[in-house]
Amino acid sequence: MLTHLIQSKDSYGTWSTTQGTVWSLKALLYASGNAMGGAGGKVTVIANGKTAETFDISAADSDVMRQVDLKDLVKEGENDIILQYEGDGSMLYQIVGRYYLPWEVAQQLPEAQPPMSIDVKYDKTTLAQNDTAAVTVTIKNLTNAIVEMPLIDVGLPPGFTLAPDGLEEAVAAKKISKYKATR
Repeated sequence: MLTHLIQSKDSYGTWSTTQGTVWSLKALLYASGNAMGGAGGKVTVIANGKTAETFDISAADSDVMRQVDLKDLVKEGENDIILQYEGDGSMLYQIVGRYYLPWEVAQQLPEAQPPMSIDVKYDKTTLAQNDTAAVTVTIKNLTNAIVEMPLIDVGLPPGFTLAPDGLEEAVAAKKISKYKATR
């Protein structure tokens, strides 16, 4: 079960939702507190035939996470990453790949369509002191699925104060269920 939890986390080290992350971390902490740990050995990380890093793991620091940045050793396309472990016990690891695409290129990819879109438009681009600006936020579901409980976070520009009149009307008209102003 622990292996399944570890294999299910995403590239950010979380489990997609806050609740999933909290329960997974609780389970892993409980298991680590009751484990017969103390593994020790040497780890070598190899990327495309070149040693990126070698480090020792002792019983005292076997629970410490280590990161190895391979950006100087990987290339576009397929890469061979090898983790060699020599020692007692076994180690858990995660390999994460990240890359950058210019926005113009990302928008052209078919899988780049997000599940929702948020469009924020202000009625003015120039304001005098103590002036008021209206904002229209349009949220669209771009999937065929029903979104059960979307949480939308719209930023308030620095120096602005929220005038909740339109939000109160949206709640009364049942366009939104509620809102909360945060700082």
